[in-house]
Amino acid sequence: MMSFRWVKNRAIFIALLAILMTQFTVLASADISGSVIDADGAPVEAIIRVFEENREIAIFRTGSNGVFNVELSPGQYTLTVYADNVETPGFDYLPAVVEVDDGFDGEIVLGFGATLRFEGDFQYIDTENLPLKTSYLVQDEAGNIIESNGFHLEFSDRPSGIYAIPELPIRDIIIPANRAVDVNVSNSILVDSEVVSRGFIVKNIESPRVGGLVEVDIRLYTIPFSQKIADEALDELENRLEEMNGYGFYLVKQEAAHSTGVKYIEDFEIFFDNLDFEHSFDSLKQGYLLITHTNSELVNMYRDARFSVYVLIAFLTVASLVTGYLLFDSIVTQVLSDLIILGSSLVFFYYTYPGSRTIPLMNFVLSAAGFLAVFLGLGVIFPRLFNRRSIDGRVHTRNLITPIFNMAKRSLRRRRIRFILTFISISLLVMSFVTLTSFSEGYGLITGESAPHSGWSGAYIREGDWKIEAPTFILLNDAELNWIAGQPETDYFSSKAENIPMRNPLLELEGQPIYGVIGVSEAEQGFVDIKRTLTSGVLPDGSGVLISDALSEATGLKLDDGFSIGLKEYTITGIFDDAAFRQLKDLDDTAYACDKWVNANPEGETPIWVLEEAEPNEVIIISLNSAIRFPTVGIQRIAIGVNQDYNATDYAERLALERGYLAWSNTGDSYNSYRLGNYFQGKGATLIIPWVIVVLNVVVTMLNSLYERRKEIEILSSVGLNPAQVSSIFVAEAAITGFIAGGLGYLIGLGFYKGLALLNIGLQVHQKVSAIWSLASIGLAISAVVTGAFAALQNSVVITPSLMRRWKIDRTTGGFQDPWKMDMPIKLEQAEVNNYLDFVELHLRDLMDHTTHMTSSIKRVEKGDEKIIEFVYKSVQTTTGNFYTKNTLRVFPKENGEYGAILNSFGESTWVHVVGSLIRRISMDYSTERRV
Repeated sequence: MMSFRWVKNRAIFIALLAILMTQFTVLASADISGSVIDADGAPVEAIIRVFEENREIAIFRTGSNGVFNVELSPGQYTLTVYADNVETPGFDYLPAVVEVDDGFDGEIVLGFGATLRFEGDFQYIDTENLPLKTSYLVQDEAGNIIESNGFHLEFSDRPSGIYAIPELPIRDIIIPANRAVDVNVSNSILVDSEVVSRGFIVKNIESPRVGGLVEVDIRLYTIPFSQKIADEALDELENRLEEMNGYGFYLVKQEAAHSTGVKYIEDFEIFFDNLDFEHSFDSLKQGYLLITHTNSELVNMYRDARFSVYVLIAFLTVASLVTGYLLFDSIVTQVLSDLIILGSSLVFFYYTYPGSRTIPLMNFVLSAAGFLAVFLGLGVIFPRLFNRRSIDGRVHTRNLITPIFNMAKRSLRRRRIRFILTFISISLLVMSFVTLTSFSEGYGLITGESAPHSGWSGAYIREGDWKIEAPTFILLNDAELNWIAGQPETDYFSSKAENIPMRNPLLELEGQPIYGVIGVSEAEQGFVDIKRTLTSGVLPDGSGVLISDALSEATGLKLDDGFSIGLKEYTITGIFDDAAFRQLKDLDDTAYACDKWVNANPEGETPIWVLEEAEPNEVIIISLNSAIRFPTVGIQRIAIGVNQDYNATDYAERLALERGYLAWSNTGDSYNSYRLGNYFQGKGATLIIPWVIVVLNVVVTMLNSLYERRKEIEILSSVGLNPAQVSSIFVAEAAITGFIAGGLGYLIGLGFYKGLALLNIGLQVHQKVSAIWSLASIGLAISAVVTGAFAALQNSVVITPSLMRRWKIDRTTGGFQDPWKMDMPIKLEQAEVNNYLDFVELHLRDLMDHTTHMTSSIKRVEKGDEKIIEFVYKSVQTTTGNFYTKNTLRVFPKENGEYGAILNSFGESTWVHVVGSLIRRISMDYSTERRV
C-alpha cells in the first residue's frame, strides 16, 4: 500500500506540471493586433500580408473599423499593409511595412496615394525583344526613393516578396497624392546576345488627388532614347564616310543610303511631334537599320580593301610577267619589260585603288618587290618540274605543258590583229563589269504580295527564323502574351501549337502510332473551321482530345471514353472525319495536319528523308495548355483578328519591323508577307548581253582559226598529239588572253571610279575593292574566252571526229518522282532475251562489292510479255557526292517480233547518265562477246 505522503507529493507534482503547461501555451503564441488608419486618423479596411524570412505565411483583411488581431507562433515577421477603395480609379493609400518581433499592438498609418499608369510599349530600335524586367522607383526632387511607413515605393513588372501588391496591375505604380514626384524607369533587355540595362527619369509628375489616376505614355521617353541610339549610329556613319572619302573610296551608293536614312529620321520627327508614336517608331527603326547596315558595309569595304591590296599586288606581278612572256623571247628583254609593265601598273594601281593608301607606302613597295622576286624564282623552277623522263617510250602529259604554252604564245603573236581585237573586247567587258555592275547584300524589311486567300482575314505570325523543314517555336511568355493582347489592332488571337516533324512516333495511343499533336483553343475556330470536320462531339478543352474516325476504329475509343498518356488522363470529346480533315487548310493554304519525315528509300538502303503530311489517323488535337506540356511541341503560329478600325496589312508590317516576326496579312485585296532579313541588291544585269556577244565573237574567231590551221593540226596529230592535247593549245591561247585582258580591264575599271568622282557622276554601284572581285573579273574574262573556245571545239570535227559517238539524255524530264527513260542500243531475238538478262544481271552482281560505285537490291521480275531487272546503283563514299539511282531495265517486244530494252531511272540527272552509260556498255559488251 502506497503511503499518504507519496500520494500527496505526486498530486502536487501533477498540479505544478499543469500550471507550467498552461503558462508555456500562453507564452508560445505571438499576439499581433492593432488598427489601420489613414493620415487623418480615419479607420481603413486593409489587407495585411505576413512574411517570415521573405516567405508569405498568412494573409488577412481588417474589419471596416480597421481593427485586426491574429495569433502566430513567436518569431520575427514582416507585415505588408495596403488598402484601396475600388470605387476610385487609382490606389487610395500608400502601402506600409511593419517589422514585428514576437508581437505587435498599435496603429498602422497609411498615407494618401494615387496611381501612375504607363501606357505604350517598351521598345527600342536596336532590338526586337521585349524587356526581361522593368523597375520603377518613385523619387523626390533630390533623387531619393520615397518611403511610406517602411514601404519603399519600388515597383516591378515581376513583383515578388514584401513589396509586391497582387491587386496592382503590372503597368500601374502607387505614388503619393497631391505631390510632384519623379519616376526612375529602368529596363533589362537582350540586345544581340548581351543583356543591357537602360533607363530614364520621368520628371515632375503632378500627382492627382487621393485615389486619382494619371497616365503617361512611355513612348514619350523610349522613342527619344531610341533617337539617341540612331543619332550615335548616324554620327559614326558620317565620320566613316568622311574618312573613307579621304582614302579615295567611291561611296555614291553609301552616301545615297545615308541621305535616305536621314530622311527617315526627319520623317520620324514629324510623326513624333504629332504624337503618332507607331509611325514615328517604324520610321526611326527603318532609318536605323539602313544606317547600321551601311556602317557595316563600309567597315567590310575598308577591311577588304586593306587586305586585298597585297593580293592585287601579287596579281599585277603575275600579269606583268605573263605579258612580258607573251611579248618577248629573250629572258633579259622579258625581265626588263616585266619591270616596266609592273612599275607602270603599280603606279596606276596606287592612285586608283583606295586600299593602297590604307597601308604605308614602304609596305606597298616592299610587297611588290617581294612578289616579283618570288614569282621570278617560280618561273625558273616550274618548267623543270614539268620535265619528267619517259620510262616507257611515251611522252608524259606533264612534259607537254610548257611546249603547249609556248606554241600558244607564238600563235597569238602571229595573229596579232585577231588577238588585239579579242583582247580589247574582253578588257572592255571586264571594265564594264567592274564599273557598271553592283552586287551587294542589304538588310531590312522584305515584303511579298499575292492574291488573297479565302476563308479568313486578319494577320498571323511565326518566329523569325521559322522554316517548314526546321520549325521554331514562339516563346509566348506573359510579357509576349500581354504585348500582343495589348496592341490596339488586336481584337482577338489564337495560338496553334504543334510538334516539330518526327521520324518516329511522338507517342502511341492504344498501340497506334501518333506523329502529330496539335494544340488549339476555342478562338481557333474564328480562323480555321475545325468544327466542319467533326462527325460528333466538340472542340477539346482541358483534358479533351479529338481523334479521327479511322483512329477511333483502330483503337476502339469512342466519344467520352477515357485513356491515359503517361500519368495524365484524357477524354475523347470529339471525332473528326478523315477525308474532311485531310482537306483542312491552315492560314497559309498548307495542310492543317503536322508534317513527318518519311524514308523514301527501300528498307536496307541508305535513308533519304522527305517531308510528308501526317495521315489524319496519326494526329490528335488537344487543348493548347495540354499540348505545350508535350516534348517537342510548341506554339508555331499565332493568328490575330484585327479590329475593324485598323488595317491588317499595316499591322503585319509593324509586327515584322518592330518584333522581328515572320508576319502575314490577308485582306479582301491581297495576301502580304513581311520579314526582316538580308536581301540581294544587284545592278547591271544587262551586262549579260555584251558578254554573250563577246562569247559569240570568240566562237566565230576560234572556228575560223581551227579551219585556217587544219594543216598545223594535222602535223601536230602526225607527231603523236591526241585531240585533247591539240585542243589544249587553243584553250591555252584563250587562258592567256583572258588572264591579261581581265587584269587590264580590272585596273581600267578602278580608274573609271576615279573618273566618275572627278566628273561628279553619281552612279550608285558598290565599289569592287575586294580581291574576290579581281578574281571574278579575271574569271569573267577567261570564262568568256574559254567558253567560246570550247563551244568552237565541241562543234568542230577537225579535232574531235568521234564526237557523234557520244550520247546524251533529255535533261528536261525525270528526277526522283518521275523516271528518266533511256533506250539501250540493242536489238534481241526472243531466244536471246534470257541470255541478255543473265549477262546484265551477272555484271550487276559483280559490282555489289565495288569500292566506290556499287549495286544492290537486284531483282528479276516478269510482267506480262516484259522481263525486268530492278536494281539500285549508288555511291558508298561521301567524296563522290549524293550518288543514288533506283533503276528498272525493261526488255519488251516490238511490233516486228524483235525485242528492245529501255532503262527507267530515278535520281539526279548526272548520276542517271552514269548508270545509263553502265548499262549501255554492258549491252555493247553482250553484242560483241556473246554474239561472236
